[in-house]
Amino acid sequence: AVPFLNLFNDKGKEPGFNFITGFPAISGKYFINDKSALRSTVRVRYRNMKNGDIDLTNFTKYVNTDIYFGFGYEGRLGKSRVQGFYGLEYNITGSKTKNTQDDSVFDNRSSLGTGINGFAGAEYFILPKLSVRGQVSGGISYAVPKDK
Repeated sequence: AVPFLNLFNDKGKEPGFNFITGFPAISGKYFINDKSALRSTVRVRYRNMKNGDIDLTNFTKYVNTDIYFGFGYEGRLGKSRVQGFYGLEYNITGSKTKNTQDDSVFDNRSSLGTGINGFAGAEYFILPKLSVRGQVSGGISYAVPKDK
């Protein structure tokens, strides 16, 4: 999910909404009963950016890959097509970043982390087993960096 409200930022800017850039997710769930479900989430993001002169003789290149696997419990509220949900999700994350300038690597790092997120949201069932939803989440995580 995309950070909905950024309260703690290091840019000295006011909090704001962010719906454009993000970390899209694919989720699946197994309903235990009408009021609860087990859910899994996978997110993969790849970014490749290059800045420099038009002839690319003086450039900086940034390549980043993020992977997220989550598994959790979801409680349900409501019985109609529109339902609320809430719960907890445990996650494992991995990240790899490589920065180069003029074909020389100046920053190459990776990390492996784990965390737990709380979430809440609303879901609209288009068909009995097909839905769209929106959610807000927040949590804590711990990552171990590995510089190369």
